[in-house]
Amino acid sequence: IASNKLVAKIASNQAKPYGLLQVPAGEEAYFLASLPISKLWGVGPKNAARLEAMGIRTIGQLQTAPLDRLKQEFGLWGWDLQRKAHGLDSSPVQTEHAVKSISRETTFVHDVGDLAELKRVALAFSEQVGRDLRAESLLARTVAIKLRWPDFQTITRQTTLAYPTDATTDIYQAAAALLETALKGGGKVRLLGVRAANLVEGRQLGLFDEAVDEKHSKADKAVDEIRERFGKDAVRRASLIRRVQGGDV
Repeated sequence: IASNKLVAKIASNQAKPYGLLQVPAGEEAYFLASLPISKLWGVGPKNAARLEAMGIRTIGQLQTAPLDRLKQEFGLWGWDLQRKAHGLDSSPVQTEHAVKSISRETTFVHDVGDLAELKRVALAFSEQVGRDLRAESLLARTVAIKLRWPDFQTITRQTTLAYPTDATTDIYQAAAALLETALKGGGKVRLLGVRAANLVEGRQLGLFDEAVDEKHSKADKAVDEIRERFGKDAVRRASLIRRVQGGDV
């Protein structure tokens, strides 16, 4: 606990694994002074070695080092270093971050060349991606697949949807079409992934897409609620049940 993120981060490291350490406001420089220079956030091994070569081994010594000498050695970063040594930090604390994409992928134990089997995996991933989208109240404008061949070459293929969606069926249909195109000439796959990207908030439907999309959405949400209440295996698609019973997952 401290007045800023820099000092709180260092304090949390000092209190590991289970302790709690509070640095009162105004005592930041005193708290930092006795610590090795390597404990200062942002000072890696190389810069720590450069500072030690200058005779600066503790954060307290950095606090009192001539600023001109620091600037000569590190440029403007020398000024920032000394500010940090005094426990001064104005960087904001971010409690949320924007989700850029949602994905699932797996590496197979044996390379898979059966398109039907790959589609079943893509369907399972589409369900998971769709569920995560709905949980975050997000819609995807883009669906992508990731494929890795037996020689470890990796490719991605993507498509832009006619309208943003969180429906499992829409995600799967796009992923399956991409799979069919990518495997048109045959071949086996070592890794498969499905990703939803270009995300937006809320529901945005086209005039003629609303009825079918809303139907899919309601069905997906009903399944989400059942699984939330009774467990993830409470409702399964028929094609995925066959795969589970076959012992592959």
